[in-house]
Amino acid sequence: MISWEEAGLVVVEALKKAGFEAYVVGGAVRDKWMGRPIRDVDVCTNASPQDLKSIFPKTHDVGINHGTIIIPIKGKGIEVSEYRTKAPLHEKSLEEDLSLRDFTCNAMAMNRDGTIVDPFNGKDSIDKKVLKTVGNTQETFFNDPLRLLRAIRFSIQLDFILEDEVTKFIEGNADIIQQPAIERIAGELDKIATTRLTPKSLSFLITNKVIRSLGDIFSNKENILSSLEKNDTFFIQGILEFWSLAAYSQDLQKSMGVLRRYKRSKKIENRVIKIIEAINKGLHEEMKDYDLYLLGDECLDVTEKLILFFNKEAFGSTKTYLNRYNSLPIKNKRELAIDGNMLKKKFPDMSGIWIGQTLELIEKSVINRDMENDEVIILEWVKMREQTKK
Repeated sequence: MISWEEAGLVVVEALKKAGFEAYVVGGAVRDKWMGRPIRDVDVCTNASPQDLKSIFPKTHDVGINHGTIIIPIKGKGIEVSEYRTKAPLHEKSLEEDLSLRDFTCNAMAMNRDGTIVDPFNGKDSIDKKVLKTVGNTQETFFNDPLRLLRAIRFSIQLDFILEDEVTKFIEGNADIIQQPAIERIAGELDKIATTRLTPKSLSFLITNKVIRSLGDIFSNKENILSSLEKNDTFFIQGILEFWSLAAYSQDLQKSMGVLRRYKRSKKIENRVIKIIEAINKGLHEEMKDYDLYLLGDECLDVTEKLILFFNKEAFGSTKTYLNRYNSLPIKNKRELAIDGNMLKKKFPDMSGIWIGQTLELIEKSVINRDMENDEVIILEWVKMREQTKK
């Protein structure tokens, strides 16, 4: 299978052969210098999107209005952009393109022979583990306030410290993070969610003025910080864990408001609310088997992790709920010995509402071990139950 770097260089080579300039740029070059895995590749060039479409047999026009298209290379989507420029009449060049990027560690380019072009000393910033803006710090952030959140993300992901000028700017201007579209903000938060967030990085994240300026996520800050002091091995990673903690509140309407403001999908919204509701219950009382069943294993894993985070003494030992869940008679409705069609066949005069209600009663009885998950036993139970009603 072709690597991301190889796929990017295929594009560079093709553009060079067609008479254009082309370089791998940005995060891929940074990660190569750092010895990190390369997981996506961007290429910049002096070729226009129309030129690209004439050179490559297949393209995806996802950002063509902004001079960007995707070129698929053996399963890898390489994002190719025309050189950016400060003004339409400027002559486009690699160095001007790099000068318009956010941080010096991302303002490097790599030629097809592996040579790194580094006009803004990005390699030095990487070696010193310092996140530094390209050019004027104020101009960098005022041109795109989302870069404030990107600074936080890169600091966490790369374990870099923020340059003094960046920290100073954040202290005085963090509220401009409210200006970008909420979809862009949510996208950056999702990228943070993919990172393994340790007590150190979580503390940095939720106390940072940029996050605080967003106003609604991690509103339970004091409890989270207090719990982090007692859980030095704790971490979260992934969309469910991140948003369950970020939106956590004892007030479900408040949690719902956070998820809807950041335009989480209905699927994520439903699962996170289910998790938060279960956390609030589990912090005060023992959850029943049916509660665990309704959560399912993935949501239950997050629920148990966060219950123990907020209260290590919530129950005797870790994985208590997961152990109980794993021993349940069934894990979903499909495992029931009967279904709605079987009930309708045996009880043809009954309504659809009755079938749904009866299936739910059977489900609960099986989960609570009041009845075996056996077709004959279940149907006999339903028959007896109906006869006692008459």
